[in-house]
Amino acid sequence: MAVENSTIVRFSRAGALVERVGLKIAAALAPEGTERYAADLFRTPRRSGPPRAPSVPLYAGKQFTVDAPSGAIQAWQFGEGPTVVVAHGWNGDSTQLVRLIARLVKGGFEVVAFDQPAHGLSAGTRTDVAEMADAVRSVVFRVRPVHAVVGHSLGATATALAMAWGAAIPRAVFIAPPVQVPWFARAFAARLGLSPERAEGMLRKLETTIGETRAFDLLRLAPQQRAPLLVLHDRADREVPFAHGETLAAAWPGARLQPLANLGHRRMLREPRVLEEIVDFLREGMREGLQRIA
Repeated sequence: MAVENSTIVRFSRAGALVERVGLKIAAALAPEGTERYAADLFRTPRRSGPPRAPSVPLYAGKQFTVDAPSGAIQAWQFGEGPTVVVAHGWNGDSTQLVRLIARLVKGGFEVVAFDQPAHGLSAGTRTDVAEMADAVRSVVFRVRPVHAVVGHSLGATATALAMAWGAAIPRAVFIAPPVQVPWFARAFAARLGLSPERAEGMLRKLETTIGETRAFDLLRLAPQQRAPLLVLHDRADREVPFAHGETLAAAWPGARLQPLANLGHRRMLREPRVLEEIVDFLREGMREGLQRIA
């Protein structure tokens, strides 16, 4: 998992060094307090700059607010047609998805983008995948009925959880989806310089806030899902290993896996051929609906 510019964890080189050395000392002196601090830090996204609304060339967005359990979620609607919700990942915001939004609107869809809790213009300073899943559910309920949801990284994980928890999402596209919270929690702890013992302690502290992480294991939840799913994942993704997307697609009945190359974790969000593949997959759902009506 890359340290710089990661959508999972982002530190400056100097800041990461100070934090690493400081936490190593703290872990020796006050292990439980250090575990609690690291768990809190794991739930704290880092904004890369002043938050702003997504600006999509040629398409004006209408801003609105969605009430979610975590607080107010800021959302934007673009275009007309069957509704597609797009969900960004950790440390991101809806501005990352402007090319995807533009292509979907051009393809005949209404697109609803939103900033996850504690991200972008939405409320909060801390969040987690459970709150992100609740945000997806809240947005989907507000703009129902939806045709599909397209989620990137932890936004895809949150979408899968929302589906498992009953959100009416008939079709989905997951781009580089993480499938297990503990994997990332342990990787995060390692980046902080914590020992395996302190990493497990951090995970236990995290579970006191978000609940048992096994409840968020997509490989356990996937076999019960029936919605058509397209999984897009770069084989050399350094932030979310390809094996995550590959095993999820294998566990999800009827899912389609499209391996990608030389696009990393985020470049696929603006790669024309990837955007075309997403639009084609979503149009399949439109054709299937028309066939049922006929």
